[in-house]
Amino acid sequence: MRGGGDLRAAGADVLDDRDGEGRALDRVGARAQLVEEDEGIAVRLVEEAMIASRTGSRRIRSVLPGDVVAGDKTGSSLRSAEGMTAADNDLAFVRLPDGTTYYMAVLVANSFEDDRTNEATIAGISRIVYDYFVERE
Repeated sequence: MRGGGDLRAAGADVLDDRDGEGRALDRVGARAQLVEEDEGIAVRLVEEAMIASRTGSRRIRSVLPGDVVAGDKTGSSLRSAEGMTAADNDLAFVRLPDGTTYYMAVLVANSFEDDRTNEATIAGISRIVYDYFVERE
């Protein structure tokens, strides 16, 4: 698999085990571990950015107790000339004090309601989902 261009850059050549002593498998295992560690770091970085974000303070996170860790990414569109908002959205992870984590996305589409009402709708759905997970315990 030598000389594989993009494949080689991606590490595909580690499977070439011409020495016959299993070193290629050792290298595959080492690379897999590095990828796993890198993914863990990436996940933590994304979570930290989502937690630090303040754009969703009136959406999913707004109805959660203080001992719950949550991070979100919001999205909103402009209003049309007719007053319709094409989308107000929030995507979040919520980590309960016992370590349980759930993920949710709420999408409000084609709404003629004002921004506060759309955000209250998202928050209300968030509270229903939170109560579901807490009551299951």
